[in-house]
Order: sequence, then structure tokens, then C-alpha cells
Amino acid sequence: MGKLIPKDGKVAVRMYRHGLGDCFLLAFPAEGKKPFYMLIDCGVILGTEDAPGKMRKVARDLHSATGGDIHLLVATHEHWDHLSGFIQAREAFEKLTIHHLWMAWTEDPKDELANRLRKRHQKEKEALRLAIARASATHSVQHISEVLNFFGEPAALAAAGENTTASALDLIRGFVAKGGGKPAYLRPGEGPLDFPQVGGVGRVQGARIFVLGPPRCEKTLRKINPSAKHQETYHENKAAMRATDTFLAAAIPEDSPLFDPDLKERSYPFDKRLCVPLKQAKRTSFFKARYGIGLDNHPEAWRKIDDDWLGTAGELALALDSYTNNTSVALAIELLPGREVLLFVADAQVGNWLSWEKQDYPAAEGDPAKRITAADLLGRTTLYKVGHHGSHNAT
Repeated sequence: MGKLIPKDGKVAVRMYRHGLGDCFLLAFPAEGKKPFYMLIDCGVILGTEDAPGKMRKVARDLHSATGGDIHLLVATHEHWDHLSGFIQAREAFEKLTIHHLWMAWTEDPKDELANRLRKRHQKEKEALRLAIARASATHSVQHISEVLNFFGEPAALAAAGENTTASALDLIRGFVAKGGGKPAYLRPGEGPLDFPQVGGVGRVQGARIFVLGPPRCEKTLRKINPSAKHQETYHENKAAMRATDTFLAAAIPEDSPLFDPDLKERSYPFDKRLCVPLKQAKRTSFFKARYGIGLDNHPEAWRKIDDDWLGTAGELALALDSYTNNTSVALAIELLPGREVLLFVADAQVGNWLSWEKQDYPAAEGDPAKRITAADLLGRTTLYKVGHHGSHNAT
């Protein structure tokens, strides 16, 4: 499509239509002749036909549109349909120079809360992969596999660390490090922020950025559905999550570094001494006769509940997916002097959105009595990147 040039002092926005996934290139007028280029995400959902070919085409266009320089990359959150392009078009991205990288505070390796959440996140993903491996029938875990696809390739490859969202983030950090840059981790309430300076490119004076999310509250991050009493979104969803700790205890084996012996002990419905190990049950005539345990095509086999525990796995998979959406970087870009706002919320869901009203920002005039609120920014929005592809709990 050729070079992306902002005209008449206005920002130019290019949205790539490569499939279900986000990739936005913004060109801002800057002092001097060169525009400032900002890329927000680059990915497409797993299962897209010829996804690598499409993402390589996108990456080639990014090169021609920018002249080979991405001055600021925003990686909003750890989902495949926002990051896959960096893996699928790796060679093309290696030819680009990425000067600055912005990510959510949840990716900050020095943040204690982020590390705790990331460890829990890793534990839940590992438990779901183990559940898929242990299920007696593939169809019973298909819904779990589909959710895990948002984190990269199928479970077997993902477990090996290949083609995952985590490896995509590592690649991105490497691209930036090659250019001498470091990631900056954004926190809610920061702003107005100036665009980072890049040698050879003038200062961007006609725009500034407000960080809306993600929130620094675990409870808020895990709020994925509108409440029954207060309809915060356009549709009401009364489904509630169940506790998943017992599932984690059942799925994670004792030889795993993620195993929690205390959680395992508390997960038993009875005292441990009353439990009958499955190996022993298979040798017991009572269980053979009543449940067909260890026998094929037994008339009482319908009584077995071998895969019923996967019902909780489905809930956990959806909760994990939505939690990751809530860690999305949400940005309001204010254009001056008219003060119009470009709103990019990635996949932010209810908890992320509702947290914005709890913070405000200093006004441009520097008057401490004048504060800018999220409501002000939303009210001046002229371009909105629809949250989470239009899902009911993201707008």
C-alpha cells in the first residue's frame, strides 16, 4: 500500500484486514520531515488459513509503510491473535528497527504482584494442558483446546515452548534490544505521556497518551462478566465462575515444580485415609461389578465420572482467557489542539473498563484543580478500536 504519511498535520491510521486479530499502524506528524510510527499489536487467530503467509505480507507492508522504522511498538497482552505475526513473520520483523516497546505492568519481571499473577497464570495453563493429555476422549476437551489456542500452538508444542505467546514476547524484547532499547511497563493512571524520542525523528507535539489500564488489582483483573445487579455492558451474563483450586490440585502431578501439597491435601472430599486409589479399585470386585472399572463395554460403565472433573477445566480455561484479556494495555491518545481522542483498548473486559473511573490525570494547563477523567476522554473519542472483537463483556 506504500508509505503511510500523515497529511495536513493529522494522524493517519492503517488497520490491517488479515483476519481475526489486531494490527494497527499509526503515523503521527513530528517536527521535521519524518513521521513518528507507532505499531499496536500484530497477530491473527490460530487456525487462520495460510496465517504465516498473511502475516509475512503484513510485515512487508509495515516495512514499506514506515521505511523500516517502528518508533514505538505497543504489545497489549499475551494472546496469539495479537502477537503471532512476530513469530510467523520473524525474518521480516528482523529487518525492521523497533526503537521503543511499551507493555503492561503485568509483564514487568521486577513487579512483585506481576510475578505472583504470572506464576498463577503459568500454573493454570500447565494444569489445562495436563488435563487435555489425561482426558479419556478428545471430544471432552475440545473446548479447552480451543481456548488454549489463544496462547499459541496446540498443547504439545506449547508445552515445549515453541510458537507460544510467551516466546513471541521474548522475540519482541529481542527485536528492541537489538536496537539498543528496553521495554517500558505501563501502569494505570500514567499520563499524559509524551511520545518517546527517537534520534533522527522530531518530537511529536500534536498528541499525548493516557494509560487507562490494566488495573493493579487482582480482583478487578479477574472481573470478566458484568454483574447481575448492575448491567455495565450491553448484554447481561449471569454465569458465575466456580472455584478452580481443586481442579489444579487434581491436574498437576506431584513431580511437577508447580505441585502444591497443601492444596492437594485440602482438595480431597474426605479424609485421605478413606480414599481408594484407582489402581486398587480396578482390582476390587465391587467396583468392577457396579462401575465396570477396568473393563471394556461393561453395562454399568455409564456410572463412571472419569471426565466430569473437566467441567471445571472448561470454566478455568475461559476464566484464564478472560483474565488475560483484562491485562490488556488500554490507551487514550489525545490529539491537539482539538483534543479528539483515539481509544485503543485491545481486548479489555469489564474489570479493566470499570477501573478507569477510579483514576484521573493532570490537565494540560497544569492547574491542580482541573483534572482529566476517563469519562472526559471517552466523551471526546472520535476513533474507537472495538474491544475484544465486539464481545458482550468488552464494550
